[in-house]
Amino acid sequence: MATVEYESSCLYFKADVIENLKRNDSFIVRTPDGTFKMTKADFYEVFKNVTESNSYKEKRFYSMSHVPKKALQFLVDPKSEDGLVSAEIRKKIKEIAVLWKKSKSNPKTSVDVIKAWNKVILEWVEDESLPLVVRRSKDKRGHVYTHSTGRKIIVSDNTAATWVMYNVLNGKTLTLDNIKDILKRKELPIAFAFKKEEIDGATYTKTQGKYALPYWNVCHIDPVGLKTRGEIKDMDIESLKNHFKKFLSPGNMFIVPKSIAGLGEVQDFIDIQQDT
Repeated sequence: MATVEYESSCLYFKADVIENLKRNDSFIVRTPDGTFKMTKADFYEVFKNVTESNSYKEKRFYSMSHVPKKALQFLVDPKSEDGLVSAEIRKKIKEIAVLWKKSKSNPKTSVDVIKAWNKVILEWVEDESLPLVVRRSKDKRGHVYTHSTGRKIIVSDNTAATWVMYNVLNGKTLTLDNIKDILKRKELPIAFAFKKEEIDGATYTKTQGKYALPYWNVCHIDPVGLKTRGEIKDMDIESLKNHFKKFLSPGNMFIVPKSIAGLGEVQDFIDIQQDT
């Protein structure tokens, strides 16, 4: 597999370079915002808006004045980006993180409740008769996919994690039998709100409803993103199980007010929340 690279003052896609590549060949773009590397297949899947644009097809280039969030997954050299954040700023972020962790406004969760939920999540993942729940924006929420092993997979947004945290904050625990009953009755909340095209064919259609946390954003300590862009049925089943455990185990969660939700994605802030 070949790899070509070029430099640009911004994230810039050169059609004359990219179109000469084979599907699994890679190209690298070095910019002041960092170095990005992706295969031609990745480019066509993630940047469909670019490949279909007149600029790319006719002018043979497409430039981006700002790096979109979807491009960050291809950032292989984040040093230039990190360099924008000084040690002094990072120190302040950590100070804010400590203030939030110790704040009286930060709801204190029961250690026993968290342990009970972590335990039932482990029981859930080991019961092959029960579907796993994954957070993945590529696939339709509420739909059930069948893995090559035969295990059923339900697609959700962060709603499933919010449902768990709602119960934790209210001191409520569930047994595996409770979980089975909820799944049987299709009562597991899967989405904040469904798009019209998702409802058709969906098995689970319950929305957040009463389980919403209107003032809080549920964040994860260990990232839960599924980086594989292939079909669910072809993914490594152990990776899906690990994703499920990280996604729904409250021991891997913390909450922040929605007004400062962005801090829940900052590693310096996250590091403080996981410290005991």
